[in-house]
Amino acid sequence: IAMRPHDDNLRTLVNRTLQRLAKTERFAKLYAESFSKADLPPDQYTIPIPWVGLDDDKRAITDFSTDLLLPAQPVLARLSAQKVLRVAGVGNPDATGKYSLLDTFDQALITEMAQRWKVTPQFIPDSAGKGEDMVASGAADLAVGVEPHWGSVDRVDFVGIYATHGYRLMVPVGRTINNFADLLATNRWVGVFANDPAAFPTAEKLAKSAGVLNLKKLEINSDDDIMQDIASQNVNVIFGDSLRLVPYANANPKLAKLTDKQYTSNPIAFAVPRNDSDFRARVDETLQDMAHDGFYQKLWKDQFNVGDPLPIGYWP
Repeated sequence: IAMRPHDDNLRTLVNRTLQRLAKTERFAKLYAESFSKADLPPDQYTIPIPWVGLDDDKRAITDFSTDLLLPAQPVLARLSAQKVLRVAGVGNPDATGKYSLLDTFDQALITEMAQRWKVTPQFIPDSAGKGEDMVASGAADLAVGVEPHWGSVDRVDFVGIYATHGYRLMVPVGRTINNFADLLATNRWVGVFANDPAAFPTAEKLAKSAGVLNLKKLEINSDDDIMQDIASQNVNVIFGDSLRLVPYANANPKLAKLTDKQYTSNPIAFAVPRNDSDFRARVDETLQDMAHDGFYQKLWKDQFNVGDPLPIGYWP
């Protein structure tokens, strides 16, 4: 779908409609009605991932402005003059000096992007969780590790979904558990992180859909808890966000492994200044270039070492 570069309100409306079609599964039905499986297999459908808060955006078409919006301070002009890319959103290292899995991935991705632009990346300290605000205020050119949501669509633009995160199952090595249905033959202890209140209700709902009732909750406060619970066989599975489980499974392959399925999928993208369409396009096309030449896929394997990289399409 093509439109004028600075018609941000139309772009927002179209994106919202496509996401609503995806959330109601109408998108997949339209594909199936239009193409046979031989012409277009279902695993090749291109369906957008709905952002958080989609149902909260109640605006009618008449509520969207018809004005074209122009950026007050285009990023590409500043980059051309100063050769520095200001990046927000990377967290601080832990007590041992290590960055989180996503932060390490983000830094490598941005470093390569800046190298291709022939500019120097400047990672703004203490900016984790503040990326959107810093981009909206002009204090940063780009924010990483952002989960697109409808609460900020009139403050910043989200571009280039480059990863997803969501709930997964981690099981002790040696256990024959691959999904929730396999808990039927166990005592059904599920470990969840204590600071993730949504995890256990989500696990209960997924287990119920597989015919498994009466899960038992074991709260986890640290990686040491995971190790102890696995060693003492106090837990059958651990259910948590992939960004927390993947690093543990990678670091402890003799203790725990991830099952294949990711039960929820939330996108991770960049945030850029609202309607700076030239810079937004530059970010998007550079991510496409990285996928085209294989850098993105190699980085994914080197950093995450689990699952498949996102199928980022690239234009001719």
